[in-house]
Amino acid sequence: FGKQKHSQSLTNIRQAETKMTEPMQVSGEGDVQSKEMDTCESSTVGRAAVALNEENLLPMLKIYYSRLFPYRQMFQWLSYCSTDDDVAFRNREFSFTYPNDIYSRWNSFKTVATLKEHLIDGVPVVKLDIGPVYPAPAKDHNSYPKNFDPVQREVVFDIDMDDYDSVRTCCEGATVCHCCWRFMAAAVAVLERTLREDFGLKHLLWVYSGRRGVHCWVADENARQWTDPVRRSVVRYLSLMDGATVDFGPYHHPMVKKSVAVLRPIFEEHIIEEQQVFENPKTYKLLLSMLPAAMSESLHEEWQKSSLSGKHKWVQLQKTIQKAGKKSKRGYDDSLDSIEDKIICAFTYPRLDTHVSASMGHLLKSPFCVHPKTGRICVPFDPQHATEFNPLRVVELPQLLEQLDEWAEKHPSPVAETTDDGEDDDSSKSTLKQTNDISKTGMADAVEVFERCFLKPLTKSIRAERIKQREA
Repeated sequence: FGKQKHSQSLTNIRQAETKMTEPMQVSGEGDVQSKEMDTCESSTVGRAAVALNEENLLPMLKIYYSRLFPYRQMFQWLSYCSTDDDVAFRNREFSFTYPNDIYSRWNSFKTVATLKEHLIDGVPVVKLDIGPVYPAPAKDHNSYPKNFDPVQREVVFDIDMDDYDSVRTCCEGATVCHCCWRFMAAAVAVLERTLREDFGLKHLLWVYSGRRGVHCWVADENARQWTDPVRRSVVRYLSLMDGATVDFGPYHHPMVKKSVAVLRPIFEEHIIEEQQVFENPKTYKLLLSMLPAAMSESLHEEWQKSSLSGKHKWVQLQKTIQKAGKKSKRGYDDSLDSIEDKIICAFTYPRLDTHVSASMGHLLKSPFCVHPKTGRICVPFDPQHATEFNPLRVVELPQLLEQLDEWAEKHPSPVAETTDDGEDDDSSKSTLKQTNDISKTGMADAVEVFERCFLKPLTKSIRAERIKQREA
């Protein structure tokens, strides 16, 4: 692309009064981290230096997709180091949401350079979604009236915080705080164990959704080939929740026991006190409803007179269950032994959006895109440190542009804002040579996590497998 066309700073945006008054015309190739907080600070919006609205968001997005979006790393992932004319990227579907909720599907791009050109030179893209790989470029789908089905697609999981409203008491709806982030950390821990140990999967990308949840992209080659029936079977295996009701099935599967082992310390050390399980009427009623009637009435009467803390009441409940008797001859599902595990799962087990995971054709918001409501970047995070991740400290779009301004003020010497390496502007290689703007901002940390936790292990595995195949 040569010199960047969009070097406008946040200062310029503050001074300008941009108005979107012209009719909408979609052009393109398709159809029209931080330290843990001491208190549970909550927020539905970001700490943006500029109040986000459509008037100033759109020019900010132009700058972001011109200077800060990590095209090289995203291409390396979505092409899977392809040596076959980058078919994995060229046949990939992208969808775009434009201002006024105009939605465009079936976009595809021959190179990452043309994708970048679309994002920075066309109508501003408010949201970017990634779909499956098709047998031909997605933009040509009308040329294949039959059998134009996905040939591969990452297995994706979507978990939203508002699905926990029946058990979280600190926030509700789109509001999120570090206390209720524990639910997301618990979900990550369970799925990490289950997907890696029970299914043998290795390449999992965890991404904060930018507002109230997390996404997981499973990039293992065998998983990308899973058909819809296989995906539905995996979802059924992982699903224990029906709303706030726990269903273990006819017997206690080993997966349940292993999940409870992961969830127990999170529930006992954090959720009980932070969510006031025994104090808040909503959660207290739910907990009592999971006990046998006689036990529920007895403990309720005793707790009404007691000043015990929530953790002490939990210990008392455990002892009451242990004393209550023997295991039912009919199995664990009807026995008192399962009650404790059901309570833990009711409060902490992952609540999956099953429709997202069950179909190869489902599109999901791209990592590193900007959430238009909060201004936060959809950043990858390290699943081994999910508890320490703080959604309220995620880097935001206005903050990034402030950092670019600050860097420019501290380094007044002219720096060539270019991504080319001496080749023609239409070369994909010129676009892949990354500008150093990312290193000037908080995006550097997000990209480092993406590379370290996901991209480098994935690339290493792909190359090792190809060497093995050549030597076979």
